[in-house]
Amino acid sequence: MLSRNRAVTKSKLYISDNKAGAVLLIIGLLTLLSGFTYLHFGRWAFVQVVEDFYANFGAELVSIAITVLIIDYLNKCRQDVQLKAQLIREMSSTENGFARRAVGELGAHGWLTDGSLKGADLEGANLRNAHLEKVNLERANLEGTCLAAANLVQANLGKANLIKANLKEAILFRSQLVEARLQRSNLQQAGLFGARLEGASLAEANLEGANLEEAMLAKADLIGVNLEGARIAKANLAEADLSKACLENARLWQANLEGATLWRANLQRANLEGANLRDADLAEANLAGANLKNADLAGADLDEAKLDRVRLKGAVHSRATIWPNSFDPLDAGAILVD
Repeated sequence: MLSRNRAVTKSKLYISDNKAGAVLLIIGLLTLLSGFTYLHFGRWAFVQVVEDFYANFGAELVSIAITVLIIDYLNKCRQDVQLKAQLIREMSSTENGFARRAVGELGAHGWLTDGSLKGADLEGANLRNAHLEKVNLERANLEGTCLAAANLVQANLGKANLIKANLKEAILFRSQLVEARLQRSNLQQAGLFGARLEGASLAEANLEGANLEEAMLAKADLIGVNLEGARIAKANLAEADLSKACLENARLWQANLEGATLWRANLQRANLEGANLRDADLAEANLAGANLKNADLAGADLDEAKLDRVRLKGAVHSRATIWPNSFDPLDAGAILVD
């Protein structure tokens, strides 16, 4: 009943506004007619009417048209802002179908890539299998978010919070993850070919079987990370911290690990052929059965490292290289260079 009364009141107000407009229009027309009659009494002529009114009338029409267009544009902008906010809220839903529909609508409006999602709060969202190619989620909060099998090709996730996020089998081909927080995240079998992860924190993350070929991980925090069986060929891990990391059976051929910390890392049966390990810290690392053929170990610290069955044919080392006690690098095939 209350809503009906409000509707009636609103209708009355609307009619009153129309009447007021009509009255003003009549007054205006009467004023114009009175003025014209006063100025041209006894000499009515259509040409005279046109001469008196065409300029002002044309200008008024243009002014009204511009005003209408501006009001329409502002209304559309307001509606877009409201719709965008609504879709972002829906995107953070824990119901996968609901969240993915919101992603589709955001993409249709071009809001996935234009920066509208910068800093968005999507904590705990269920975005499994979502199509987020080239999405801009810089500085977004994605803690605990499910992005398993999501398409994040060339996505911008720089400085985003992805702590404990599920990115299993996600496609992150050449994505931007510089300084992103990925501690304890699940990146099993994820495709990170050519991804940028400089300065990112991946401590204790699970990257088992992930593809990190040609990825850029300089100065990244990879303490305790699981990279078992991962493909890391030609990746840049210069000065990265891989202390206590599991790299068992990992493929690191021609990878750049110059100055990296691999203290107590598990590199059993890892393929490091042709890798750059200059000045790397491999103290107490387990390199049993590892392939270090043609690797550069100049200045590396292998103190107390386990080198059982390690292959060092063609590997180079310098006088600054530290080897475990009683280990003879020459017998293992390594070449001393200065």
